[in-house]
Amino acid sequence: NGYGVMLWQDQSNWLYIANQRKEDVTNRVEVAFKRNGLYDFFYTDFGAGPAPEYLRLTQSGNVYRASLSFNNTDWTPAAGGEMLYPAILKNAQVHLFTKKVFGPGLAEFG
Repeated sequence: NGYGVMLWQDQSNWLYIANQRKEDVTNRVEVAFKRNGLYDFFYTDFGAGPAPEYLRLTQSGNVYRASLSFNNTDWTPAAGGEMLYPAILKNAQVHLFTKKVFGPGLAEFG
């Protein structure tokens, strides 16, 4: 259901931006983060319109910004915009990832 870019320090400190296609054929960008055990996420919904081709995460000190672009020139803050971490992620790894979410009625769900 989705693919994106993640900055990973450990299982309690990470953030990502991802294109996601929902079961009802809508496209959205998800921004999610976990820091010190606290988790939150935000969405920008594009309905049946196309999802952006380009996703990025940038860092300035302990502020991390998620943004999207349809042309790799004009960048727009993604849902949630920026995440303020209590400290800079240490030795964060960059991961490209895909994910699939299973819903009720699908054999993989329960």
